[in-house]
Amino acid sequence: MAKKVEIAIEVNPDNVEMMDKIVDNYKIKDRSKAFRVLLDYVVDNEKAWDEMFKRKRCKRCY
Repeated sequence: MAKKVEIAIEVNPDNVEMMDKIVDNYKIKDRSKAFRVLLDYVVDNEKAWDEMFKRKRCKRCY
């Protein structure tokens, strides 16, 4: 098992709700594990990075 490093990140309340839904729906240990799964998916899909990160997004700007 790889060593884990603890970091602090800021997320919006709806992100927390999404993570809790993922944890509940997929019986994942906790939010941290769910987040690591999401990050692993991003790593495995590097060709999609431009689509994910170059596009301007603002789900909370009105």
